[in-house]
Amino acid sequence: MTRIDPACLFALFCILATAPAGATPPSPAPAGAAESNRSLDAGIDDLVRTRGVPGMSVAVYREGRLLYSRAFGRADLELEVPATPAIRFGIGSITKSLSTALCARLVDRGLLDLDAPVETYLPDFPYAGRGITVRLLAAHLSGYGDEFSTARWLSNEHFSSTREAMAQLWTEPLVAAPGAEHHYANGSYTIIAGVIEKVTGTTFDAALAAEVLEPLGMRDTVPNDPTILVPRRTSFYLKRDDGTIHEAPTFDPSHKQAAAGYLSTAEDLARFGHALLADGFLSPESRRQMFTALKTADGVDTGFALGWRVATDEDHGVVYHQPGGGPGISTWIYLLPDEQLVLVALSNLTRAPVGDAINLAAEQFGGRP
Repeated sequence: MTRIDPACLFALFCILATAPAGATPPSPAPAGAAESNRSLDAGIDDLVRTRGVPGMSVAVYREGRLLYSRAFGRADLELEVPATPAIRFGIGSITKSLSTALCARLVDRGLLDLDAPVETYLPDFPYAGRGITVRLLAAHLSGYGDEFSTARWLSNEHFSSTREAMAQLWTEPLVAAPGAEHHYANGSYTIIAGVIEKVTGTTFDAALAAEVLEPLGMRDTVPNDPTILVPRRTSFYLKRDDGTIHEAPTFDPSHKQAAAGYLSTAEDLARFGHALLADGFLSPESRRQMFTALKTADGVDTGFALGWRVATDEDHGVVYHQPGGGPGISTWIYLLPDEQLVLVALSNLTRAPVGDAINLAAEQFGGRP
């Protein structure tokens, strides 16, 4: 990412200087915060300190109510800017969950058919006639590998449009017959973004804002554009083999905007997860399809639905979850439908223990009725 001017960061530090370095309450704070939350605060704070995590934000939502929102550590180590619930973290592949929610909204409006061949919407698609659909792309069953995205893991090449990125993706060969094998592929979501732009007549970012972010009041969820100054964007870090923390290399995610190109807060994502579990935002059928894991052509369950992974936990029943990663990015969102519970943890460190933070929150708030 382009390094933000120090003067701008200093101004941000001054704004946030009154916040404590450790756990900070959300604004506004959840009503009636339980005394027992102090043990969760202590557990996550200990996790952050002992595991060398620069910053982390955790939120819990149930049945329309924010139960917990705290941030720990630092958003910027050099300037000692504290992490707060308002800090925007990179969310990595949780962006895919936003993208499939957008697809579901377009299906509900009659603008998109998940099972129509991609060439129905993009006539120049190079694999026309192979049966590749948005559903297969979203579930990583299209036959595409991840060559396109992997080659740009730390790239600062900026793509000004989805069409520009697709022009390069078009040259990537398939690694399997469509539907035959599961291959995780960020690039497949770039194709999905192209389809979305075709059916909406606008950019992917504008369509996502209009159909998902604005209706749900997700004001802190924005593109992670390194070419502009984004207010309250965290700095990104990695831990070297010797245990020291360093700033992560700069990167530009514009080639995979719909797959892993967004920033958000834990509170925004918790609100998003609640909307997917509750009635009203999506039709019951679209919600069912979003959370149904697909199988390969020979019947192997992939465990991947549309932008979500599906699992079963002995304590919580069916679980829908999605992790995210990247340079200075570690995230996880868990939806527990039996409990109408959403758990989110975000960090600004590569391979941070966000799963451990989710487990601590689940112990505090979980439990089927």
